[in-house]
Amino acid sequence: IESADHIRHLLTTDPVDFESLDRIFARLPAGTMISLLLDPLSESTSRSTRMGLFKRLSARGYAAVPMVAERLADARWFVLRNMLALLGEIGAWPQGFSALTYARHGQPMVRREALLLGTRIPAERAQAIRLALTDRDERVMRVGVNACAEGGVAAGTLPVIIERVADDSLSSELRVQLIRLL
Repeated sequence: IESADHIRHLLTTDPVDFESLDRIFARLPAGTMISLLLDPLSESTSRSTRMGLFKRLSARGYAAVPMVAERLADARWFVLRNMLALLGEIGAWPQGFSALTYARHGQPMVRREALLLGTRIPAERAQAIRLALTDRDERVMRVGVNACAEGGVAAGTLPVIIERVADDSLSSELRVQLIRLL
């Protein structure tokens, strides 16, 4: 029952019985469990399965970070998004890691996760906010707006905020949020 092949099979059967699998996971070494969970996180088409995997991986904390970081080499946008989101949920990243590496990705969901993470890395916060505020996708822009609202306007972002307030192409809701920041 605890063989890797059997567990992989169970993780591809929808819906996944996570309650039963959790008892098996408790008996496995952390590295084995993390490895078994990362593949289906990248491959599953089921949102509920991905959320269950995500929850279990984030609960492993820093132990998962090195294996998650390895997956950032995968070029598929949804894998990058999931791995960046996982690092953000864990609240840790590898030494020398920069979320800004992914901040100009062609897929807005990757940029959003990268910039969310970047706003949490003290050395990258100001640049992540500026990049978010200048993004063409409003969901990505909201990352910068929310980061400023929660932690204060980052140095050098005031001119960007003023410029974006005057942008008629933005939704009125977003422009009001920008005005509140001012």
